[in-house]
Amino acid sequence: MPERGGAPRVITLDGYAASHRAVAKLKEVGTLPRRVRIRSSKYLNNVVEQDHRRIKWRIRPMLGFEQFETATVTIRGIFFPG
Repeated sequence: MPERGGAPRVITLDGYAASHRAVAKLKEVGTLPRRVRIRSSKYLNNVVEQDHRRIKWRIRPMLGFEQFETATVTIRGIFFPG
């Protein structure tokens, strides 16, 4: 199967040092071309958190349930709407 797109031009990493070391090692070994730029951003690399935004919005009000039955009814309404 042909490779799609090839190597990225820019990789955005957060402040986690292990990520920076891993990319440097990939460049050193030759897996990643040396021309690939690395940029650091606290927010741009936060794809997982962005993806969970809706889930967090729906779940946050449910964190304060006092009875298991109430939580069950509410969750049933979210996953199996009327």
